[in-house]
Formats: sequence, C-alpha cells, structure tokens
Amino acid sequence: MAFSTGEIYATAFTTTVKESSFHYTLSIIQSEHSAKRIHAKEVFPGHFAFEVMEEVLQKDMTLCAALHIGNLGTHTLEEVIRICIDIPLTLPECDKEVDERFRCRVFLKQCIRALDEAGIIKCADADAVVNGELKTCAKENGPGILDGSGKFVVKKSNISS
Repeated sequence: MAFSTGEIYATAFTTTVKESSFHYTLSIIQSEHSAKRIHAKEVFPGHFAFEVMEEVLQKDMTLCAALHIGNLGTHTLEEVIRICIDIPLTLPECDKEVDERFRCRVFLKQCIRALDEAGIIKCADADAVVNGELKTCAKENGPGILDGSGKFVVKKSNISS
C-alpha cells in the first residue's frame, strides 16, 4: 500500500529498549515521499515535549506499523498541529484505568480524540485504535523489524476513518 498526500496515520516504531516497546506517533502524509510526525518526545525519563518533525516513512528502519485512521480532506496540516500542540502532556482521567502514566501512546490517543472532536476524523474509540489495532500490528511485526528480516505493515483501521 502506497502512502497518499493528506492521509493520517497512527504509527508505531520499534525501540531498542525491549522487543515489545514502541514509540507511537501521528503521521500526516505530505507527499509520496514525506510525512510530518507529530508526537510527544521523551526528552528524559518521565518528561515529554511536543514535537513536529519531517520523516520519510518508507525509509525509516524502525517503522513497524502504520494504521490509516483518516484523511485531511478540506483541513490542513497547520490545523492539526494547532489542535495537537494544545494537548496537555499529562495522563487524562479517561486513560487512568489503562495507562499508569503519561507516555507517547497516551498522547497519540489524545490526538485521535481531539481530531475526532474537531471533525477531521471519525473515531469513537481511540483506545481500541491505539492499544488494540495499532499495538497488535506492531507486536506482530516488531521482531522482524528489530532483526532486519521484516518490513513495516500498512493497514486501514476498522474503527477510525
């Protein structure tokens, strides 16, 4: 599956911490070869900063799963950034039963909820998208990415559009 301009993905990247550990981000496709990664970057243990960075998903050696969750449509990258930059880098009440602390995965869920609320995507259950669909794809594909035998997978969410 090729990436197309304006598509919105929930993405998971392998980390060197452990086999089942992933970095979760929101990726907005800018062209056939570039995307903007919107994420909460852990600058040192337990401390996060909002970051937007350019990336080439197809060439990223740590990308293990990309889940298509919607399209920009008439909206812009700048709108998405304005929405996401205002998300507090703290654990929200709605995630306290699932996540014991704030992390990039929580930030991705909050981004999805905010984009749903803004009418950019439709997603009734951000937790099912991130902790269900995306995490499952990442866990299945992660070992192959780490040992160099695999390639990232791209899927369409059954929950978000």
